[in-house]
Amino acid sequence: MQSHSKMIVLELNEITWDLMDFLLQKGMLPNFQALMKTGASGAPWASEKPEHLDPWVTWTTLYTGVPQEEHLLSMLEQDRQTLGAKRLWEYLMEAGLRIGLFGSANSWPPQTVDGFWIPGPFARDFSTYPGSIEAIQALNVGLTRGHTAGLAKPRLSSLVPKLVRLGLTPLTLLRLVKAMIAICLNPTLRWKLIALQPLVNLDLFAHLYKRYQPDFATLHSNHVAYYQHRFWRAMAPEKFEVPPSKEEQAIYGGAIEHGYRIADKILGRLRRLCSPDTTLVVLSSCGQQPAVGGRYTADQAHGNRGLQIRIQFLLQKLGIADQVQYSNLMAPQW
Repeated sequence: MQSHSKMIVLELNEITWDLMDFLLQKGMLPNFQALMKTGASGAPWASEKPEHLDPWVTWTTLYTGVPQEEHLLSMLEQDRQTLGAKRLWEYLMEAGLRIGLFGSANSWPPQTVDGFWIPGPFARDFSTYPGSIEAIQALNVGLTRGHTAGLAKPRLSSLVPKLVRLGLTPLTLLRLVKAMIAICLNPTLRWKLIALQPLVNLDLFAHLYKRYQPDFATLHSNHVAYYQHRFWRAMAPEKFEVPPSKEEQAIYGGAIEHGYRIADKILGRLRRLCSPDTTLVVLSSCGQQPAVGGRYTADQAHGNRGLQIRIQFLLQKLGIADQVQYSNLMAPQW
């Protein structure tokens, strides 16, 4: 480590050893396997209580180095002025180091830095530093439109030429076109679109990284968490109270595995991007597990209590509360 003066942090939100170990044993993740052989690895641990055991909180705990009770973050993209501690990149900026942030949680609004700064995809606007790379943020925030109500959704056709100038490669463009054709021919493959976004971002990050050569850089992807939230039941029916249909299994059973394979490709390219003096770190947050059951009464203050109270209220209004059971099938389904 004494000879390593730079660092790249690959943030793979909510990846879990439960699935990683299984796929490693099957030989499906060669870059993760290589990194583990040449480096160090460990299990994640979080000090947060259940009501704060959310990725945006745990990422902030990591980057501040203090517990939630001290950094005070409880909301996604909470105002910076309300935080009780600085993040790692803020200390590095003060030390005069070059910074490259790409999608890290709770990093909005961007600041003027020696380097580049692209906030997370849940940011309140498309602003970046420098402003010339705002097309990247317009793409990522636009693709999380459900969480950014009030922002105009940019047209993809108008963004592509700008993204090409910012580093989107012909190979990735070809992959996008082939994926769109495949989906037109077979709409059940639409779930694969989610894994194309991190590949686009990888092109853009690599271009910025080569241009600015930051001392500390981050690259965030939420695609694995997305697949885990929606398709774990299709992959492992035995873990859920309500089994999936055979059609659901056939269509989505391989989605999570696909997400991890894409993560491995990202890791492989970052390994090639690293110079000999660079340390490459892979981090998770809230190693996800199957969410099952969860039928709590109104006086049980844990889990998705607010949502469950609303479900109970709806069933009572419909007059069927005594005839129906409900079960958590992973977000956003009950």
